[in-house]
Parts: sequence; C-alpha cells; structure tokens
Amino acid sequence: MSVLSAVKSYLQGYIDEADEDRPVWVNHLREEPVDYAIVPLGGGRKVSTYVHGNSGLREFTFAFQSSRFTADEAERVGNIEFFETLAQWLDDQTEAGTLPDLDPGEDETGYVSNGLTALEIEALGFGYLFEQGESSTGVYQIQCRLEYSKE
Repeated sequence: MSVLSAVKSYLQGYIDEADEDRPVWVNHLREEPVDYAIVPLGGGRKVSTYVHGNSGLREFTFAFQSSRFTADEAERVGNIEFFETLAQWLDDQTEAGTLPDLDPGEDETGYVSNGLTALEIEALGFGYLFEQGESSTGVYQIQCRLEYSKE
C-alpha cells in the first residue's frame, strides 16, 4: 500500500463518521458539494536520513479539500468548524497512537513489511476558503502532514 493510499483510507474512516457515504478522492472534487479530496503537495519528503543507507524520517504533506456550500453565514461558519474538528481529531489520533497503517502486511510470497511506520499526523494550520466558486459553493482546505519512518 502506498503512503497516499494509506492516508486516503485513514481519512475515509473520519469522513464515514462525519458524513456517511461520501468518498475521499485524490486530486479531484466533483462539482456538487459536499465532496472530499486529498491533494498531495510538493516539497521534500526526507526530513532526516539515518546513518545506514536510505532509511530515516520522511513526511508526506497534503491538502485535505472539501467542496461545500457557501450561500449563507451559518454554512460558512459550519465549514470552518468542520476543519477545526478535523484538526483536533488528527491531534487526538496522534496522541492515542491511532495512525495510518503504512505496512502492507504479509503477501502471498511471505513478504512481511515495507519498513514504513507512521509517527504523527497533524494539521499544519487552519482550514480556509481556498477557492470561491461562481455560484453558492466553494472549496475549503486544510494543509496536513504525515511524518513516518523508513527502516
């Protein structure tokens, strides 16, 4: 399983609790709100390298986006509150040690691990209106980071 797939699956669990039957897409939002997407962000992925080879601390930075209604004040406030709650949930999950599963498990050949272990997932800031649509919709986003180790 890729890091992206693991994060997608992890966040799908949160969305299933908050907004049943809504998929989490990658690099795509449908036009009709409410919809969710993970958008990988550019930047370095190695935080530090261990002495022995290609192992070390890594990070995967991404934006979590949602197309949402923006017609009235209550909707806009609710949209920001959704992202505040998501940021707190990420903090709580890190504190509890409930992180994305980056290990694909054992396959048919007996391969057991890819050596990736999630260490922390967090929101890097506050959710905000990223793009205002021409109608009564917009795209909100929050930037996030998963830190993991590669053995």
